[in-house]
Amino acid sequence: MEKKRIKLDINGVVCGIITEEPEEYIEELAAEVRKTMTGITSSSPMITRESAAVMTALSFIDESRKSEEKVARMKDRLTETERKALELERRTVELQKQNKQLWEETEALLKEPASGALSEEKQKLESRVFELEKENDRLRKSIEQSGAAAPAPQEEKRDKSVPLKNPLRSDDLSGENFISFFEKNEE
Repeated sequence: MEKKRIKLDINGVVCGIITEEPEEYIEELAAEVRKTMTGITSSSPMITRESAAVMTALSFIDESRKSEEKVARMKDRLTETERKALELERRTVELQKQNKQLWEETEALLKEPASGALSEEKQKLESRVFELEKENDRLRKSIEQSGAAAPAPQEEKRDKSVPLKNPLRSDDLSGENFISFFEKNEE
């Protein structure tokens, strides 16, 4: 951009300015200085033109510094906001990974047979029962060989008159004294 010479008249003071800025912009600045100086001289009629110019300069410097401080605070807020946004973005990515992992685990569990873990545990328990029965038979034979009377098996000691039933299993329920919520009692 080329430099231009601009002549200004501000409250009777004529000055020339050499600048690269557009003339309209410089005229707007001069009009603002005129307005501020006129406001100062009208509120204090005894003030000199030079004092009004100094007061105007102080006013503009004050506004400039306050604006700079405001810009600095806004930059700090912007930096803090950007930091928080980056932290939220990082946390979002982390949560999305966790969410994906949980979905994969859920899908894997849904694909497994429903009783897979239970049937494995049942097999372990049945195997242990079988081992214990074998150990019990071995001990019984050992006692018989030593000449002592073998104790009666647990099943023989149980009173056969009281049937043991699991109320949670439907196959243990007999049809007697059992009324479904969906059937009428014919009595």
